[in-house]
Amino acid sequence: MVEARPLLKEWRLVFKSSDNGIENCAETLRELATFLKNEETKKFDVGNRCRLSGKVYGRAKFEDGDEIMTSRVTNIERVEKDGDDDVLCDLFLATTESGSRYYVFNGLDGFRFTIVGNVYHLDPEDDRAD
Repeated sequence: MVEARPLLKEWRLVFKSSDNGIENCAETLRELATFLKNEETKKFDVGNRCRLSGKVYGRAKFEDGDEIMTSRVTNIERVEKDGDDDVLCDLFLATTESGSRYYVFNGLDGFRFTIVGNVYHLDPEDDRAD
């Protein structure tokens, strides 16, 4: 069975200038797009280049639906099976530098990211933001 972890809904990647995120944004997004397209790749090494933000559910000290921003993300891995039951999952598991782990849904029409408060949409087939 999948271990109980907080879930982030309406999630997005956040690139902060204080994390050198702006310099790493294009490279990180290209690598993430490749990871999303190649289902054989089980883990994406984010390397602390961005954070996650979204509405959290199942996290102590927060109300369900509270908006949060995580510490920097170290990696994102695919969750394919629900443990011994072999129930297929459509989730990623993101781990942060503080050791927190969050589930995020994999079903995306592209993915969202934020740079210095601006929201852009990136098509995984395209190497640039609109």
